[in-house]
Amino acid sequence: MITATSRCSGSGTAFFDQKGLDTWLQQREEAEKRDHRRLGKDLDLFHFHPFSPGAAFWTPKGTAIYTVLSSYMRKLALENGYVEIKTPLLYNKGLWETSGHWGKYKENMFLIEDSEAKAAGDPDPHNFSLKPMNCPSHHLYYGFRKQSYRERRGAALVKLLDHVYNAVGLKYSAKFATRPPQRIGDDAMWDRAEASLKSALDGLGLAYELKPGDGAFYGPKIDFDVSDSLGRKWQLGTIQLDYAAPERFDLTYVAEDGKPHRPVVLHRAIYGSFERFIAILIEHFAGAFPVWLAPIQVAIVTVIDRVNDHARTVVSRLAANGVRVMFDDSNGMMKAKIRDASLQKIPYTIVIGEKEVASDSVSIRTFGAADQQKMETMTFDAFAQRLALEARFP
Repeated sequence: MITATSRCSGSGTAFFDQKGLDTWLQQREEAEKRDHRRLGKDLDLFHFHPFSPGAAFWTPKGTAIYTVLSSYMRKLALENGYVEIKTPLLYNKGLWETSGHWGKYKENMFLIEDSEAKAAGDPDPHNFSLKPMNCPSHHLYYGFRKQSYRERRGAALVKLLDHVYNAVGLKYSAKFATRPPQRIGDDAMWDRAEASLKSALDGLGLAYELKPGDGAFYGPKIDFDVSDSLGRKWQLGTIQLDYAAPERFDLTYVAEDGKPHRPVVLHRAIYGSFERFIAILIEHFAGAFPVWLAPIQVAIVTVIDRVNDHARTVVSRLAANGVRVMFDDSNGMMKAKIRDASLQKIPYTIVIGEKEVASDSVSIRTFGAADQQKMETMTFDAFAQRLALEARFP
């Protein structure tokens, strides 16, 4: 047996043979290269500052990734029958008492002091909180007017999640999490909710791992672990079945029989937080994003300065088609500019000289190609058509 010992802690990891140790060392080295904190700085995607610990300052390139993912999810949601609303960020504790968060989740919430309550001598004047999630405020919104069964549209949540994860090459596995020790609702409600969710899982034929006691305090859930390109697992998406909220918020809809009935709430997250999802994608792709997601899709390099004006027209033509394009017209050397585009992992670098100007063509270097020195020449229109296909949302 071979042991690799940590120099920092004195602890060690044992392997059955040299091959196992070599594989582990290679994977650790690759993981360090892909570290999102390192690549985020090297690729100029985000920065951090101690004045706002843990919160990202997104650069233009990082913001481009954030915006593309947001637009992609918005498109999928609208195509699947969702509508979009916006609700306030700050709420009185009355909302959280109704939802159950004040009693079961308060220690995880960002509480805000009520100056009037403090002046009145309230021993706990923190009567407001920023919302840690959207669902309770959406329950309030639902109750603003009478709802009809005709307006409700089901959503194939697992199908949507499957589509998104496949689009970025993340394999996934499911976990069925049941009632936790700290919960709201009686056992009869939990029996019903767990049976319903298990029936849905079985009906989908989706293999899952049972996780007793890991459910949300208001209902059982299906959690999804994704595996990145190094085989590492990350807990990401979730689908949660909630029979408690409709009762606590007195939510109803008018059914076909003309009488009020209780709806069932399904909570779902696919990305989770944008910040964490982007961090996973950075490491999964090692910063070399597919064309549709790349913050800069095309870099333009000119052979000589006198073709710069033509290059600027190429920039305008590509940008008019929605392409995210960069043109460095500084006085640097052409080879240095090509190398810089490669270090930034830009999918396409196009080189323009007098020959390309005369024929309205582009010479293309593709990042990640087996032969990085190989140039492919095609007409501008043919290249634009290729980009249009590769830049579409999957």
